[in-house]
Amino acid sequence: MAICKVKFSKSETISHQLVRYGKILRELLKDHMDAPKFKYYKGKSSYAYCLRDREGNLIFAQADEIPETTNVEAETVAIKEAIYHCTTRGFPRVTIKTDSLLLKNILEGNWEIPWNIRIIMEDTLTLMQYSTVNIEHIYREGNTLADYLAN
Repeated sequence: MAICKVKFSKSETISHQLVRYGKILRELLKDHMDAPKFKYYKGKSSYAYCLRDREGNLIFAQADEIPETTNVEAETVAIKEAIYHCTTRGFPRVTIKTDSLLLKNILEGNWEIPWNIRIIMEDTLTLMQYSTVNIEHIYREGNTLADYLAN
């Protein structure tokens, strides 16, 4: 299995390196996702998420542009993409750390799903059946890397 290792330098350039790891590392991973983040700019939105191991080391990051949407929709897409990434790579346990209390409560089944994210959220809930997923709420300051990538 391969992941993309992202490195940041002081000049704000991003470089990447392909990293391969096997079964042993996969079993040791805590598999958690930093808070997904979105950004709206001139008719376009984007999202980002980061995966870290038990020690907090970055093991994967993804950012992508999506059609213009709301912040809730973009953050829902980020969570769905992160869970999809983890489940398709066989991670048995995933901890999602999000600064959206709304999405935390929806994912835990405490609140109803709003109509505008129903389809994405139903896909996300289906994906969650393939791994043990824990949802944690964090403060906005806890997702600076995801925020940077979304920008």
